[in-house]
Amino acid sequence: VALSSVPSVTCCDRQVGHLPATDKVVAWFENRIRFRGEPLLCEPGRLFYAGVPRGMEERLRIMLSPVFSHIPREDHCERAGYLQLLRAISRRVGHEEDA
Repeated sequence: VALSSVPSVTCCDRQVGHLPATDKVVAWFENRIRFRGEPLLCEPGRLFYAGVPRGMEERLRIMLSPVFSHIPREDHCERAGYLQLLRAISRRVGHEEDA
């Protein structure tokens, strides 16, 4: 990709860098979640990349529907991390349809 085609960031009328493409960004997730006073989930740290995690249930994808602005956001790494977190929690505590 030619640098001239990559959007740049401007601050105080001068360019300070280029915005990276979605597929070049990673997100670091770590968590310690408790449910009803008991440890539920502990992830010491994990990197997420662009794309929807494989096998993601449609009901979870709908729960985190991306907001469309000027670019599609369904495959952003942050959303992938939250989708994985929702799936892990749902598997541990169940889903209302499972009751």
